[in-house]
Order: sequence, then C-alpha cells, then structure tokens
Amino acid sequence: SSIQNYLEPPLKPLGTLNPTNFHNNYTSFKNHTYYSDFKLRTLKRTARRLGLAYRKHRTPGMLRLFQIALAAARERMTELRQTDWEKFVNGLNAHTPLSRAWRDINRIKGNRTGQIAHPHPLHRANELVSAWAATSSYDNLPSTTQAKLNDKYDARERLVCFMLSKADDCNIPFTNYELDAALTKGNSTSPGEDGITYNILRLLCRVPGNPLLELYNMRYVTGELPQSWTNSFIIPIPKPNQQNAFRPISLTSCLCKTFERMILNRLMYRIKQFLSPRLHGFMHGRSVHHCIATFLTLHTDSSYTTFLDLKSAFDVANRHVIISELARMDVGGWLLRWIKGYLSNRKSSVLFQGHRSVTKDFELGTPQGGVLSPTLFNILINALLNAMPSQPHHYVISFADDIMIHTTGFSNTQNILNHVLASCQDLGLIISTDKTKILNRRPPRQRGTVRQIQLHDGSLLEYVSRYRYLGFEVPLLGPVVTRLCRQYEERLRALRVVAGFHPR
Repeated sequence: SSIQNYLEPPLKPLGTLNPTNFHNNYTSFKNHTYYSDFKLRTLKRTARRLGLAYRKHRTPGMLRLFQIALAAARERMTELRQTDWEKFVNGLNAHTPLSRAWRDINRIKGNRTGQIAHPHPLHRANELVSAWAATSSYDNLPSTTQAKLNDKYDARERLVCFMLSKADDCNIPFTNYELDAALTKGNSTSPGEDGITYNILRLLCRVPGNPLLELYNMRYVTGELPQSWTNSFIIPIPKPNQQNAFRPISLTSCLCKTFERMILNRLMYRIKQFLSPRLHGFMHGRSVHHCIATFLTLHTDSSYTTFLDLKSAFDVANRHVIISELARMDVGGWLLRWIKGYLSNRKSSVLFQGHRSVTKDFELGTPQGGVLSPTLFNILINALLNAMPSQPHHYVISFADDIMIHTTGFSNTQNILNHVLASCQDLGLIISTDKTKILNRRPPRQRGTVRQIQLHDGSLLEYVSRYRYLGFEVPLLGPVVTRLCRQYEERLRALRVVAGFHPR
C-alpha cells in the first residue's frame, strides 16, 4: 500500500527521444520481450524514484520501500524471462529455420558475433553508394535495351500525359478511416531521414482538426512530395556466406510509408482485375506455397523447366515503364500523378558502421523498404507475363523476380525464351544468363544429344540436374535423400546443444 500511495503522482516520461538519432536507447531494448511489459516498467520506475528519495532521506522506512520495489522488479523480470524461455523452447519444431535456431542458441549462450570493424568505414560507405548508384543508372543498361526503351518512350509518355489529365473516381480526398487503417499496420520500425516515428504520427492524429490528414490530402492533390519523403539512407545488410557482399535495405520516412499504405489500398482496388493469375508474391492468396504447388503439378518427366534470373531486378526497374503500365491499367488523375512523383528524384546515402556517405541520385529501381515498391515491381513483371504468347505447350509462374517457365519440348523452349528476351528488353529488364538454368527431366534414354538453348545475343544456357526454387530443391531422388540426411544431422546438432551435449 505504501508503494501504491507513492505512485499517486503522475508518472514522468522516461526521457525525451531525439528523433534525429537513429541509434537511440529504445533500439537496443526492442528485441527483449520483458522490456515491453508495462508492469515491469512501472516497477523499475518506482524503484528508481524510491532510490533517489532514499539518497535524500536516508531513513530505514525509505530503505525498506526501495528494497521492496527492487525485489518486485526482479521477481517480475525473472517471471517474464521464464515465460519467454518456455515460449522459445515450445516454438522449436520441424518448421523452425535452422539459422534462426542457431542464432537464438548462440544468443542464449552469450556467443555474439558482430560485424568486423572496417578500417575506413567512411570510404567504404562512399564505395557502396557509388556502386549501387551505378547499378541503377540508365547508362548501365545494355545498348540494345536502351535503344528499345528510347523507341517506345514517346508513345508511353503520350499515354501517361493523357491519363494524368483524365478525370478519375480516385480524385477524392482521403478519409480518417483510411488514415487510421494505415497507421494500424505501421510497426515500430526505424525512422527515416526526418526521424519521425509511427508513435509520433499516432499522436498527431489526436490533434483537433487532424493536420496530418490535411497534409496528406494536400500532397495527394498536387502530387508533389517533400524531399525528405524521397530521400532515404541505406543500411548494408551482409549477405550470408558471402564476404564483402551486402544487400541494400533503405530506411524511408515513416510519414511517407503511412501515406503509401493509403495509396496502395486505392491502387489495388483499381488494378486487381488487370493482374495476371500467374503473378505471385506480395499479394493476398498468392504465396510461395502456391508457386511450388503449381510447379509440382506441371512438372513431368517429359518437360523442360527454365528458371529465369533477372539481374538486379529491383535496382534496374524502369520507373517510366511502370508509370506507363499503370496508365494502361486505367490508373490516372491524382493517383497516377502522386505515384509518378513518388518514383521521381530519388536520392540515397549509405550508413555504414556509424558513418554516412555522400548522397547519390538513383535513376532506376524501386526503393527497397518502401511499402509501394513490391507492388510497383509486380506491375513490371505483370507486363512481362502478359507479353508472353498464350499457348498450350508452356506455362509461366512468377514470384517477384523468380520466374519459372515450363515447356514441353526443345523447340518450344527455344521460342519462348527468345520471346522473353525481347520482352525484357522492351521493359528495361536484364536476363542474367549465368544464373538462368534449365532443368531437363526427360529420362536419360530419351535425352540423346543435348541441344543447347541459345538466345538472340548468342548466350548459351546451362542444363542442371537440380535447382533450388523458392527454397524448394528440385533434384533427382539420390540427391534428395542425401540432402535430407544432411539437414536432419544439422538439426540434431542444434538439439544436442539445447540438451547440453556436444554438437558433434
């Protein structure tokens, strides 16, 4: 009761958050379950206050209150840790990724492996941003691809200008309901360059008059985006089992990402009917399991399966082609104008080991980390799927940039790949011939002399006996058994460590 009486004054905030500081204290506590417990935070706050009070008034009664509060906080933390441990153990099953299991085991054992400090982090950051900016440069495209894009530029631009001036039923302001729905989906992620978090946006919605909604509607009508919405800084994430290889993950403005969710709902309402049923990924009801199930249904011993690899697909996605494809889908007015502004004037810098590089312009690509980016990239892949001829002897499935082409004969495979190459050049996409593989499952006695698939540019595609498609390996029976035995042995090692035995 004494502690409850002490809690009667209003609780003070834990401290002010500097929105410009990306690495704040909250970030280091996010991954611990017990720090998100309200009761524990209250007990720790009480213990701190009683500790400060005891420093001023060193009486036995105040000391006793401080000890009681401290013991209650420790008891609550022990309880939460026990609950978290039981949840972790119960969550280990046959479907748990092995990488996640080992990561948690090493964290429990205290084995932390951090990234090795670079001797010149600022120089490395400038190297990374220059390399990624060069990849997304228009001049980096093959000359044949540039020529085809230039030939169709004027026709696409006329279509876009016509749809921008067209009256559209989406030319209406957004409502409070749409804003609330978008904020509900906003998780506690790192802020962008402006430092504004989702919690700040939720507080702004409580201000009388809702100035946040007025700001969004003003930007929606004009189609002009602030520079802080189109600027981002890239966090290089190391690729597994690859040295000096990073995956660029962009941190964009939470203010912009919230509006992207509102835009996305209206956009999907307009274009859903135009999307190909062969398009999967980033869509409700079209997951990776649907791709694998369709592949197994089509896969026969008399078939050729081509696994098409697009080189730096997200980084070289042509924005003008995306806008023109949206115009073909009858998207116009304010909605098309805003998306065009969203894809224009994109600038990024790299944050590497606490050092920030110079800012570079990115001509091509969709910003990785944006809410709209996966859907806009799907628009480009949808155009590629629709450009392929509909014939009974082939079938195409796409999950993001992982494209599988199923054909029933050599000549059909050759023809469809030539058509795909021409369509990719029209859309500004690049086929990586080194990573594109063909799986021939015909019986050995029927294969005869292997005939090489050759594209128009003279590239030869490699035949393989197995291929890993969306995490599912498609090999012959012997390699399947070998792979399963190896996977089970790796999982047994993790279980031995949990049980307290040597992993070997």
